[in-house]
Amino acid sequence: MSPKEIIVSLFVLASVVCLSYAQCEIHKKACIYENNIYGPLEKWSTKDCKTCTCLYSGDEYQCCSDAWMPIDYSWDDCVPVWDEENCAYRLLRIDDPDVECEVMGGVM
Repeated sequence: MSPKEIIVSLFVLASVVCLSYAQCEIHKKACIYENNIYGPLEKWSTKDCKTCTCLYSGDEYQCCSDAWMPIDYSWDDCVPVWDEENCAYRLLRIDDPDVECEVMGGVM
């Protein structure tokens, strides 16, 4: 397998793994983020592009991704690449990463 084929395989695998995770997760611990304490139904944003909400009990919270994930595109020609600065995926051509691909649909 060539180095390019290995890189493409890793990108595809990473994309599949990203799609397999739920977009929201529950944390069963106090509603504290960066030394700030949050009460029931209060919200905050995290550095990794999630919005969290302290649940009614105050001793657990839910965080949901703010990122839109492309899922309907040319899987043979393109790969999603995480843009941390903009909390978004960019869909780039595998053979020319300077060129963006067309996205037909996605999920939050």
